[in-house]
Amino acid sequence: VTKFGTGNKFTLKEGTEKKNINLRAELLKFHDRYYSANMMTLSVCGRESLDTLQQLVVDLFSNVPNKDVPPPEAAWAGKIPPLAVKGSATGAYNVVPVNDERSVVLSWVVPYTSAENRRRRIDCKPSLIVGALLGGESKGSLL
Repeated sequence: VTKFGTGNKFTLKEGTEKKNINLRAELLKFHDRYYSANMMTLSVCGRESLDTLQQLVVDLFSNVPNKDVPPPEAAWAGKIPPLAVKGSATGAYNVVPVNDERSVVLSWVVPYTSAENRRRRIDCKPSLIVGALLGGESKGSLL
């Protein structure tokens, strides 16, 4: 396993072997289930005419199957309890970086109740709000 954007030798090899998980088989199963046109977005930009670009897209991508599958996170709906506000800020995490970088990535679950609710939540771009709050350089800010 050498081409993963996240994880390390322990989490991707030793950790999965210890839990008797065949990582390759699980990845193939995930690909088989979610490799579907309804899960993809394509953006095309080129100097060619619109008709030429459209024909290229049809030729190259029309064989992608559309299994009309729900997104993977739909399986989590209702299974992950909401965070309790009362106890959500009671701990601190000490993290040892693996690279010498000056960046931080924050991620969290944004629960949704329907496809429309999901689209609205994504469209409001909550990450931009968090970025503005954390990245502000005014007096008293984090920077």
